Amino acid sequence: MTPAEIIYHRRVQVLDRAGQTSAAEACRTFGISRTTSYRWAGRAQRYGLAALLPKDRRPPVMPTATPPDQVEGVLAEAVARPTLGARHLVGHLADQRVRLSPSGSTSSWGATGSAGGPSGSLPWPNSPQPPPGS
Repeated sequence: MTPAEIIYHRRVQVLDRAGQTSAAEACRTFGISRTTSYRWAGRAQRYGLAALLPKDRRPPVMPTATPPDQVEGVLAEAVARPTLGARHLVGHLADQRVRLSPSGSTSSWGATGSAGGPSGSLPWPNSPQPPPGS
């Protein structure tokens, strides 16, 4: 079941309980405000139960995000030179006409889901590794 379906079914349950008992009792049971339950009831009455589905949201636009081609360049350089830190990596990237700050280069690593660097390792040798499966 998707999160939207879970939310929809919960809203329908609130309205069903309000029909069986009272709106105040249903709100106490489900931990919502009466204003919210009345808003849901109004939508359901006006537009049908399908109106209780949550609205889709468009993904946020990040105008200052690093372009994908530059992120690929950062990751390729970081994999090719795994011992370099962010400041030195930015110096090598400047030779390739990629302009980033040291923090911008490390945030590109985070965009890929790796922790601590391009290979997922911590930046210093012999560092304690997290237990397997975590």
